[in-house]
Parts: sequence; C-alpha cells; structure tokens
Amino acid sequence: MTEEVKQVELPIKLGLDELLKLSQETIVNLVDKEASFFISDKEYSVDVGIKVLSYDEVVNLMRGKDPQKVLMADLSKARVVATIFNKETKEPLFTEKTVGTALPQLIDALHKVSDEVNDFTGKHLMKNLAKKNSGVSSSSTELGEEQLLKPSEE
Repeated sequence: MTEEVKQVELPIKLGLDELLKLSQETIVNLVDKEASFFISDKEYSVDVGIKVLSYDEVVNLMRGKDPQKVLMADLSKARVVATIFNKETKEPLFTEKTVGTALPQLIDALHKVSDEVNDFTGKHLMKNLAKKNSGVSSSSTELGEEQLLKPSEE
C-alpha cells in the first residue's frame, strides 16, 4: 500500500521593502465577504467589505475603556464598526451609535466574517497551521518513531 505524500506549501520569502509594501496594500484594501444569518426560519446573506486592521487599530479598539466594565458584546460591536464597510461606497456600514440598533444575528454574522479576515482570536492561524501540519506524510513520522526505538550506539 503506497501512501500519497502531500506537498507542504512553503511560505513566501519577502524582502523588507516587499513586506512593508504588502502590509500597506493589505490595510488599504477591503476584502469582499458574504455574511449569512437567520431571522426566524429564513436565511439571509449580505455582501460586505471587510477592512484589514493594522496592529495599532486592533490595540486601540478598546483603548481608554475600563476592562472591568467592557462586555464581549461591546468588543464585538467595536470590531464591527471598525471593519465592516459598504463594499460599493467604501463607507463604514455602522457608527458607534447605530451598531447597537442592528439585530444581534446580523452583528454576530458580521463579526464572524470580520474575524475570518482579521483573526482577532488567533483561531484561523491555528486552523491553517493544523492544515499545514496534516500535510506531513505519516511515513515520515513513523521513521522518526523507529529511530526513537533503536538503542543508540555509543
């Protein structure tokens, strides 16, 4: 029985100038996403533009707020306000005042697609790393196990 060896995709090596250019281009452009949600028994979806936040923008989302008083809902709303845009007009979809009037299902769906782009929790990075690691052939791990079982020759 032959095992199929999956090719592991190597990271793209960037020079410092290329890295800075990529970072700036990514932050300027909106990422098109579709958010789906349910109201009663009906499913709805909406196409939005997601802003990729810079490190400072993520850090500053809750700056000045008392961490003891901030709810997860407040954090979700702040992320939605900062990242969700009308993809045609490139204007923010919500303000701090209007985001609270939207349906919770919509805010949850918009937060979910924003997290897919900005990876606020690190969950998507871990998922990608797991996929990458699963590409390693089991026969190569078996070889490692065999080497561990052999007594060392001194």
